[in-house]
Amino acid sequence: MADVYKNVARDDASVIMQIGVVNDGVHTGSPAPAALWAEVAGLRRDLRSALTRGEVSAAKFAAAQEQLEEVDASLADTGSGARERLLGALRRLKDLVAGAADLGAKIAIIVKAIHGLP
Repeated sequence: MADVYKNVARDDASVIMQIGVVNDGVHTGSPAPAALWAEVAGLRRDLRSALTRGEVSAAKFAAAQEQLEEVDASLADTGSGARERLLGALRRLKDLVAGAADLGAKIAIIVKAIHGLP
């Protein structure tokens, strides 16, 4: 028979997560905003390297820089709609650098981290 667990919350406490048996590490929450800033800074460096290697044209590099500015502004903004603007800028950025596979993968990592934010 499976184990049965009962939550007992008192004094206006709420049970956020109920876990029976944990045999390994548990990680909850979202990445620290500093981690996202670092990922975006790394993406910016990699974009410049892709330009140097000829994987991204100068025109696409300039357009990608504009999207990165939007990413920066959206990361700094905590207001309504900031996440949607951030994800939109990252989608446009991913489309711009589609020829450089490693850049697309890095953008996907950032998008996944953003989806994990509260």
